[in-house]
Amino acid sequence: ASVSLQVAQTSKIKKVELEISLRHSYLKDLIIGLRSPDGKVIVLRRNEEGAQTSELLKFTSDMVPGLKKLQGMRMSGEWRILVKDSAAEDEGQITSVILFFHE
Repeated sequence: ASVSLQVAQTSKIKKVELEISLRHSYLKDLIIGLRSPDGKVIVLRRNEEGAQTSELLKFTSDMVPGLKKLQGMRMSGEWRILVKDSAAEDEGQITSVILFFHE
């Protein structure tokens, strides 16, 4: 699954914050990433423990080293939240996404 976010602001990024709320039958199966407008994919979480059915996940540049690589990049363009389930038999849903850039 994925969620696309279009950003019109052209300022340069100093810090990134991302919140993803989701429901899934087994959260440990999920690989979550953020794809920038220039195609860079940053893995935010890979098969980590979590609540069985729902969770609010928060990621910041301070927590995820890959997000620091976005510093200095322009905000504008299509950003995509990527969620991959490593086990085909499970089901889930992304319920909300908040992407916040500090300039």
